[in-house]
Amino acid sequence: MKKYELTDETIEVDGKNLHFIRASREVDDAKAGDIGGYIENESNL
Repeated sequence: MKKYELTDETIEVDGKNLHFIRASREVDDAKAGDIGGYIENESNL
């Protein structure tokens, strides 16, 4: 199971769509369901 997932909530910055990330399971300082920052794609993690 992945640690994080991209949500459908996006913003556009400099012509790029950025997605909110959400913790899929508990890891380090994040609990399952916690919302993080915006990223362009999973390779940014």
